[in-house]
Amino acid sequence: MRQHPFLARLCNACHGAVLVLLCAASATATDIVLPLELDLAIVEEALAVQLFTGTDAKAELFHDSQSCNALTLSEPRVEGTESGQLRVTSCIEARIGLLLGGAAACQSPGTDSLKPLKIFG
Repeated sequence: MRQHPFLARLCNACHGAVLVLLCAASATATDIVLPLELDLAIVEEALAVQLFTGTDAKAELFHDSQSCNALTLSEPRVEGTESGQLRVTSCIEARIGLLLGGAAACQSPGTDSLKPLKIFG
């Protein structure tokens, strides 16, 4: 799995900060706020490369053996909130059906455009 160089550097910096905190002589717990500025386009690209790897840049989260039930995400968008959190939204396509008498009785697929699916934050 390919990792974006920016995310690799960010992980290394976070690991270093955690190591320094663990090695600190003080045994008291304190909250530490580390402000990070992220280029959301890079985060969105990394998400697409690592999760949305299916055909047409889709992420198939679930499908059964009869292809009667399925859950697929597409068109991921990453944005920042006023409180400093990340919001990830995506289009969602869901197909729900039942196996009746050995045959799948499926509803036609439904698609919601940019239905918010909060993954982080």
